Amino acid sequence: MDSGYSIDNFPLPPPTNVVVNVNSNVAQLSWNRIQLDSNFLHFAMYRLAASHNGCESQWQKYLTTTDTILVDPNYDSTSIMAYRVSSVKRNLNEWNSDEIMVQGTVHKYQIELGWNMMSLPLLVLDNNTSNMFHDAVTGAFTFQNGYVPRNSFECGTGYWLKFLNNQEVVINGAQKYSDTFYVNSKWNMIGSISVPIPVQIITSIPEGMVTSQFFAYSPSTGYITSDTVKPGFAYWVKTTQQGKLVLSNQSPIGLNRIKIITTNELPPPPPETEGENRKTEIPYHFALEQNYPNPFNPVTVIRYAL
Repeated sequence: MDSGYSIDNFPLPPPTNVVVNVNSNVAQLSWNRIQLDSNFLHFAMYRLAASHNGCESQWQKYLTTTDTILVDPNYDSTSIMAYRVSSVKRNLNEWNSDEIMVQGTVHKYQIELGWNMMSLPLLVLDNNTSNMFHDAVTGAFTFQNGYVPRNSFECGTGYWLKFLNNQEVVINGAQKYSDTFYVNSKWNMIGSISVPIPVQIITSIPEGMVTSQFFAYSPSTGYITSDTVKPGFAYWVKTTQQGKLVLSNQSPIGLNRIKIITTNELPPPPPETEGENRKTEIPYHFALEQNYPNPFNPVTVIRYAL
């Protein structure tokens, strides 16, 4: 009785021990030789390429070989994030190796003790906050009519994270030179791209949106206005309408730039997570001093101390 199975139905072993060596603009991949059957067609190299505009990346089938070495002569450290190799049968079924991350571009977060406003300036393979920021004592919070917890960083969005000490955290990935951030007609936490962008050249859709100043935050200083959106940081900005803010290192000159109006209003304070509510302090001493200048004066001042 025919079981319905043929050699075409049996899987090929995927390539193992894939190694990527990068030298300037050339990447060489090598892997162990494996036992293959007669229906083997070739090995295929895939590379994960990032778009510099926005937050997209996709696997691209790039080269094939029947050997155990492949050379990518057009490696670009600013956009190529990872490689993988697959064993391909004649029926075009494939079995993939592990994904191998390449160094790419490095970003260093200079983190302070306390709450930090942060964003993702690169395209990365793993954007899980626990994996990127092992020492954070809270999860990430973003703002959507109030604080909302998140397990990962998304491009274009700003987040709060709290740490118990000053430290440096290093990530690597592919650069992004422009991105579009959605905003509402209120306070918004926005992210950054891979290069500093002066706020005066930020454009909007629709054109000429009215915004507040851009506010950065430091645990040591609190909120301060910023004239530049810097990689890795997050910023508060208030807008008068819904729309999109466009950050690009090739921002056009024209009426579509935002109009920044100074406001005395400050953004919302950092989130208070469960168990971190402020304690009410009870004074140990109090004093009530003589009113000044006298009780009959229509404007009198009474000083007290706790």
